[in-house]
Amino acid sequence: MDVKEMPDVILSDLVVTRVLNAPVEAVWEHWTAPAKFKQWWGPHGFTAPIIEMDVRAGGKYMWCMKGPEGSDFPVACSTGTFTEVVPRERLRYNVLWANEQGQIVKAADLNMDFPDEIMDQVTFEGLPDGRTVLTITEYALPLNQMFAYAYSGWMESLDKMEAALKEE
Repeated sequence: MDVKEMPDVILSDLVVTRVLNAPVEAVWEHWTAPAKFKQWWGPHGFTAPIIEMDVRAGGKYMWCMKGPEGSDFPVACSTGTFTEVVPRERLRYNVLWANEQGQIVKAADLNMDFPDEIMDQVTFEGLPDGRTVLTITEYALPLNQMFAYAYSGWMESLDKMEAALKEE
């Protein structure tokens, strides 16, 4: 469903910021190297069975997460295109929902009250003390239960990223 087709919906940008105890190069690598990304993508208990990405402007990606063993959470995938890549500074990309074969599906078909396409930006700001400020922005999301799930999912994913960075 296109956001324009969602009547009486209040839209808001979802912004998640985390200061990570790692240099910007390491945080960038955890976002752009599939093996590193796989370590942290998805909330606690989730795994990432499919992570593919061609990190360059015009490059495609596909990220899938699978719910904990025994849960009824299906494999959920997103795919899209990187629209801007500034190494160690910024990533911009669109988010489309997909099945495990990479075919685009509508959010409603996945029982999600979300737009069919979302625009995201991730910024990486190195601090003088060697830490990194990571900011994820998802633009114009409806303020509904899915917004809360998205926020919670990002927070848990970043907890996992912090743990993966500590292991290095």
